[in-house]
Formats: sequence, structure tokens, C-alpha cells
Amino acid sequence: MFKLEEQKLKDLGAIITTNEIKQQPELWLETYEIYKSNKEKLSRFIDTISNNHGQFRVIFTGAGTSAYIGNSILPYLKNKNDIRKYIFEAIPTTDIVSNPYDYLKKIYQHY
Repeated sequence: MFKLEEQKLKDLGAIITTNEIKQQPELWLETYEIYKSNKEKLSRFIDTISNNHGQFRVIFTGAGTSAYIGNSILPYLKNKNDIRKYIFEAIPTTDIVSNPYDYLKKIYQHY
């Protein structure tokens, strides 16, 4: 599909999807570099949440291939991390948008 001429992809209605898929490896590398340069900040952020709330949810969300990646990484993360600390979930963006109250419930605290 990546070798088809641009006009052929347009005719097939596949130009946007093809371009999105083509750019993903580069974006993954960029994202990894961002992660590496912010690793300490992220660790402090996660530690603060954990210290204040104990167990917490980590939601991977996206549509299409991004949702697929979220689902794909769940078993690895659950295997390699303390499930008493993290609740890992993969929820497609389309599910959250169409039914947010089913996935994102406000927690009320009484002080």
C-alpha cells in the first residue's frame, strides 16, 4: 500500500490512513525520546499520585491502531508492574467519547 501512487490512494479513500500509518515509527521514536528526557519528572509525578491515592488507574486510549497498541501492551505491563499499585486499562477513544460515564467516574471525597 505504501508503494501506491498518491492519486491511487486518494481514489481508494486510503491516503489519510496510509500517511498516518507511515509516520507512526518516527512518532514512536520521538515519543520515546520525550519519555527519556522526562523520565525523572514522570517518576516523581507517578510517585506523588501513588503517595496521595494508593492504587490508581492508567488508561491507554486511542482509535484504530492506537487502540490496538493499548490492548497489546496491557499483558506486558500487568506482568512487569505491581498490580496492587496500578490498574492498567485500554479503552478505545470512541468508547470514552460515546459513553464517558461508563469509564470515567468522578470520585467524591468528603472532608
